[in-house]
Amino acid sequence: MQLRRLISEIPVSDVARSVAFYRDHLGFEVLHEEDDFAMLERDEQRLDVSRREGFGVKLWLVVSDIKALHEHLSGLDGVEVSDIVPRHYWVWEFELVDPDGTRLMVVQPPPAPGLDIPEIFEAIVEGDEDGVAEAISEDRMSAIETTGPYWGWVQRSDWSTIQVAAGAGTPYILEMVLEAGADPTGGERPDPTWWSPIHFAALRNPDLVDRLIQAGATVDACTAAAMGWLDKLEGLALDNGSGDASPLHFAAGRGQAAAVEWLLKQDGVTADSTDGYYGMTPWEWAGWAGDDADAVRALLPEPAE
Repeated sequence: MQLRRLISEIPVSDVARSVAFYRDHLGFEVLHEEDDFAMLERDEQRLDVSRREGFGVKLWLVVSDIKALHEHLSGLDGVEVSDIVPRHYWVWEFELVDPDGTRLMVVQPPPAPGLDIPEIFEAIVEGDEDGVAEAISEDRMSAIETTGPYWGWVQRSDWSTIQVAAGAGTPYILEMVLEAGADPTGGERPDPTWWSPIHFAALRNPDLVDRLIQAGATVDACTAAAMGWLDKLEGLALDNGSGDASPLHFAAGRGQAAAVEWLLKQDGVTADSTDGYYGMTPWEWAGWAGDDADAVRALLPEPAE
């Protein structure tokens, strides 16, 4: 296992003030900034600042084989580690605390260890439009019919090109895949944990939803909930729709507070159900909602420990 990078995250009282200090006085480049969090970099060295309570400095360890390290640490007496969790931004991570209380987040960027990711999937996720075009031109049917594992969604190994394009592609990449003959519906659903292309898009890549609908994909309650389309949601069946997840999961995951509130008033909607893919409740899915997470979580019951 190789330690590829060590990133420090420091607690601050005012993110904007700290960003200005490191940028203007120490020459850091601002990679990303929100109200409560920012990423900065200089000379390939990264520093994160975060407005949070609790732990002091937090260290991020970027490693080459997260499974091997997790197995090693899990076998040690007196060391407690969390489960490895696949995140929606294509990394895996787990957490532990050192003897003095320093919080360590161990992460691995894609591809996850031991996965044979199809080349066209890599090109899609990297936004390599030329690479996708080349794969399609070399063997159109092979490119469209390719299946394999898909980084943060590794519990299955049969994701298809159209699913990956819907979830992680650019509009141009999706257009190329559709023009090559991919089925916008994703074809026959093999089991409850399967996700349709429009579900991938609604949750991860919402700008592509309208194009999939134009191509023939159907809007169900999960899609409408994720998009916040209350007018459509009111006329749809509210049973589980994708990944064995409910429309409430999808609304929470996208931070659609109005849809969450509406769904909670409907008969048969269960706020503490878990999906069949991650085993998470809508409250936990809300963690993907960014700035809207707190507003959504305020409406939902927190799962018992």
